Amino acid sequence: MPGAAGCAALPRNREEWTGEVAMVFTHAVHAKLHTKSEERFITLGGTDLPAHPCSILWPAFAAAGPWEKGQTITLTAHCLYVSGRPLLALNTLPMFFPSRKQRPSADREDMIKALRASAEVADALEPRGGFHDLFLARKGQTDKKGLLAGAFAAFSTSMGKKISAALSELQNSGDTSALEKAARALAGSGQGLTPAGDDFLGGLFSALRYHGKSIGKELVPAPFLQSLAADLAGRSTDFSGFMLRCAAKGFIAAPLSLWLKAVHQGKPEEAASLLPEMARIGASSGLDAFCALLLAMQIVLGEHPWLHP
Repeated sequence: MPGAAGCAALPRNREEWTGEVAMVFTHAVHAKLHTKSEERFITLGGTDLPAHPCSILWPAFAAAGPWEKGQTITLTAHCLYVSGRPLLALNTLPMFFPSRKQRPSADREDMIKALRASAEVADALEPRGGFHDLFLARKGQTDKKGLLAGAFAAFSTSMGKKISAALSELQNSGDTSALEKAARALAGSGQGLTPAGDDFLGGLFSALRYHGKSIGKELVPAPFLQSLAADLAGRSTDFSGFMLRCAAKGFIAAPLSLWLKAVHQGKPEEAASLLPEMARIGASSGLDAFCALLLAMQIVLGEHPWLHP
């Protein structure tokens, strides 16, 4: 795999973004950069990571190390500089664009088949914590002494059901007030760099946006969704808040956008095949997002939502 530069990871024309490495991990680093309009994060990593609109991935990432927090990063439209030295010619990488809509969309029955096939695969995956534990618990598949135990389980179950009810209200009346209230309570909840509540909300926002664009009718006004995400971002970590704002614009990781595309194409096998890739995103981030994608799509298609067994 040659790698990829995300469509939102590069400056335009002669603009230059500067910043520094903010976080260092085994397979990636997150750089915080300053642009004309905002501060943003760019993930630099190897090709074992899923492509994202805000990532730059290339095969020799590991060999470019050692990476250290505080290293200066400069990005132009054509080159990545580290500590003032050119590291990567960006025109050697293909550009990654996530799927943003699917027109025409498949029939409702075929999309539902894709949802059910995906749920079956998610049922067979090992518990990953967060909302995936709640997903498994609906069929008694998670040990109460395991990852589901604790105050977060009760809170996330309650909030998940409120989100589900808010989506149903949105679907029936177009009223966004209940969704806004529940999202504010859920944002920032959980542990880690991207808490489970944020990952769930990111999946929710991206599903609502994608489905609305695919059917040619907004389920939630785009300005409202982006404004809500920007407000919620202040309730979490800087990185997670940025990713939440990205999700509201449809900027999500490749396995998630490809899943939405496969569902809207009515391709059960293709949709289900993406679950293992989602499971490799973070500790539980990918499956937290999937649980929200599935929930949102079940509700907009008139299926029984998994949070209400």
